[in-house]
This record gives sequence, structure tokens and C-alpha cells, in this order.
Amino acid sequence: MFRGARGFTLTEVVVAVAILGLAAAALLNLFTLGARLTSRAEHLLQAVNLAQARLEEMKNTPYAEIAGQEKTPCAENTAYSYRVDVAGSTLGFGLKTLTVTIYYQELGKEKSLSVSMERGER
Repeated sequence: MFRGARGFTLTEVVVAVAILGLAAAALLNLFTLGARLTSRAEHLLQAVNLAQARLEEMKNTPYAEIAGQEKTPCAENTAYSYRVDVAGSTLGFGLKTLTVTIYYQELGKEKSLSVSMERGER
């Protein structure tokens, strides 16, 4: 080489490229993790909204007509289904415990979310 020549050696360039590659791989991993967590949050939010809608329907149903329901696809989104369980409350006082369970698929596995409320005669 020439005396006083400035620049990088091949070793320095290879090391720099390797470091940049590792940093880029780590950032790409963060993006995929973020996308997965966003998808999970969307499924959970949809399930909570559907469960709340079923409970609101049960609140407006006459007390004597409240009954359980087998697993049924949701009308709003057929990717989700729900089941309603009705039981006597452990609190007594003529209350019924209503439990709505929402089912959905996430990453090929069935997931579920249950929401309960106590309902009494008005």
C-alpha cells in the first residue's frame, strides 16, 4: 500500500458489516414480535367486546327467560363462537350467575375468554 494512505482494511469492513447485520436482525425480530402481540391484542379486544354484547343481551332478557346456550357462532364475527352458562349464585338472594365464554383461534390453537355477572330479578 501507499504510505499515508487512508481507508479501512478488509477486516474492518467485514466486522462492521457483521455488526450491522446483527443489529438489523434484532430490529427485524422486534417488528415480528410487535406484529404478533398486536394480533393477540386485537383477538382479545374482539372477544371482550363480543362477551360484553352477550351480557348486555342477558341484562335485557326477562329474568325467568334466562337460560344457558350451547356453543354458537357469533353473528357479528363468525371466526368467534360463544357459550352461555347459567347457575345459581353462591351469594344466594335469588341471583343467577351468567358466564359468557368466547372461543377463537390464535396461531392454530383454540383460545377462550370468560366473563361473568350476577343477575337478579327486578
